Amino acid sequence: MVILKSKNVIASMCVLFTVLFSSVGAHQTSLAASERDNINLSEWMREIPNSNTLAEISIPGTHDSGTFRLEDPIKSVWAKTQENDFRYQMDHGVRFFDIRGRVTDDNTIVLHHGPIYLYVTLQQFINEAKEFLKSHPSETIIMSLKEEYESMPGAKESFAKTFENMYFGDSIFLKTEGNITLGDSRGKIVLLRRYSGSTMTGGFKNFGWKDNATFTSTTNGNVKITVQDKYNVNYEEKKAAIDSMLKETVLNKDNPNHIHINFTSLSSGGTAWSSPYYYASYLNSISAAKVRLDHLKNLDTKAGWIIMDYIGDRWDPKLYEEIIRANFRYPPTDEPHLFEHIDGEGIDFTNLPHSKWNDQVSSILLKSYTEITIYEHSNFTGKSVTLTNTTNSAQLFNLTTYNFNDKMSSYTWKLIR
Repeated sequence: MVILKSKNVIASMCVLFTVLFSSVGAHQTSLAASERDNINLSEWMREIPNSNTLAEISIPGTHDSGTFRLEDPIKSVWAKTQENDFRYQMDHGVRFFDIRGRVTDDNTIVLHHGPIYLYVTLQQFINEAKEFLKSHPSETIIMSLKEEYESMPGAKESFAKTFENMYFGDSIFLKTEGNITLGDSRGKIVLLRRYSGSTMTGGFKNFGWKDNATFTSTTNGNVKITVQDKYNVNYEEKKAAIDSMLKETVLNKDNPNHIHINFTSLSSGGTAWSSPYYYASYLNSISAAKVRLDHLKNLDTKAGWIIMDYIGDRWDPKLYEEIIRANFRYPPTDEPHLFEHIDGEGIDFTNLPHSKWNDQVSSILLKSYTEITIYEHSNFTGKSVTLTNTTNSAQLFNLTTYNFNDKMSSYTWKLIR
């Protein structure tokens, strides 16, 4: 088989066959190729089996989820981590919410980021979640709850007592524990405790969250949890921590009892050049590219629970979309993937028109036993370079190595097995 791609030529000298799967990863669901870019973000959990534990599911989440109402420009530099409200986040696939509260004088809980009041109450979040789950009963919401700042002077009870007496009695909260499955938790809020002093059962017990660290602990008996939450480190250390956690998650992809929580959020100062937004503009798309590459290299993969700042459509690839896609298997293709930047980052140009990728490609992912010849000009003319992968796994080639960065205008590829 030889396939030609150029501005003026898109021809295939082959017969196309439909590929059927005989096996699927235990924690994944098969979808048709046409569904890859058309997942219903409001109901993406619907296709996942009830038997899957929450640990087996790749879940997008938001860090300090309730900061979207902050408008003060000075406070926002370091305290604002989201610009879209709870319902937007839910409709865009977020299923893990980082909720941080303070007990008030009237014995209710309001949301805070450190000492900063966020103009949102805990009840408002619960109401939004209830409304969303009523409309989308196939989904679940994981609510990580942490006491933030000190209680107001007039508070009558501790944070734990206030929450469990005033809020947790609502039937929307899952009251069972153990290794929670999706079937257990559809239509429910699953509590993940980051506060001490709890006297009630349901959700995930407090497991001793460590500050500014990567750590492993256990909860609910035999559920292991590994968390990467290094937020006050330099950029390179944070990037390495995210990458290390992604690799560990893939290595443990077949373990239904191990949750991986990977924060991409970083804020190591109080200036616009060290703000959550500034770092998110880099780390979200870089992390998305890594998740995408893991999935393209091995359809039976897992991304874990990835918690981000500034969920939205500002940067490509979109991190929340790539996390969700990691839950599904699509019919594989041997076709090379063309990327906008080195290391598989930026736009994936595969199947996009020539006008989108002409002189824009910086790296190529070749599936096993595949060969590609890239040309400087259209119609397979000009300088050329042939790249070959004779291994049993996908390989990434950076075109900077071959002095071909942003110079590719046509290519041919073939299988060599």
